Amino acid sequence: MFQRDFILRMIEQFVKVIAKVLLNKEAGNYDSALDEIQKSYSGIFGIDKELISVSSAEEIISLLKLRGKDKPKVFLMLAEFLKEEAEIHKSIGDVSKDKIDDTNCKSLSLYLEAVLNSDEVQSDENYEKINALLKETEGIRMMPGLSIKVLRYFELIGEYDKAENVLFELIESSPSQAALEGERLFRSLNSKSDEDLLKGNFSREEIEQGRTELDKRIKNVTGTSRSW
Repeated sequence: MFQRDFILRMIEQFVKVIAKVLLNKEAGNYDSALDEIQKSYSGIFGIDKELISVSSAEEIISLLKLRGKDKPKVFLMLAEFLKEEAEIHKSIGDVSKDKIDDTNCKSLSLYLEAVLNSDEVQSDENYEKINALLKETEGIRMMPGLSIKVLRYFELIGEYDKAENVLFELIESSPSQAALEGERLFRSLNSKSDEDLLKGNFSREEIEQGRTELDKRIKNVTGTSRSW
């Protein structure tokens, strides 16, 4: 009961702040909008804005866990603030593209953390926000942990061909994780019906082709073959 009321109070605070942020953005008061967000990192989530800036998404999630705030709805709220912050910085042009990309990646990671771990927040609205961030971060070299989340997101929404594409990209940054994730992905796909695979732009034959291609690419990077 206490935990639920605590989260509800956070949501109430978030709704008030995000309304102010959007009003300021609409009026072109970007500095005020940014100030509202950065004050709320500490006020709502208990994490100082400087710490948010220098920490990775996984470090932020660990900090929220220490504060008893590692809940899907909390991740979504913080992700929304980070997305808005990146958009404001992009409009003002006051920070580097790398900084904006980093903020967008943190936002994307938090959105994915929420939807991958709770069907309660698996909604079209959240999927649209994730898809928008995927477009914003297209072409960015992601950390392996984020790539795996993106892969599993595409698997969740039934876009299996895109999941496989992310898997092959993962080989460059972490062949060992790509091998483990590939084994899991292809085993999962093999358990699905031909109809489900077809809906996801995939086929039974492509599962075997994918396994072969994954092994070939990992061997090219590491010099070691992987048996399935």
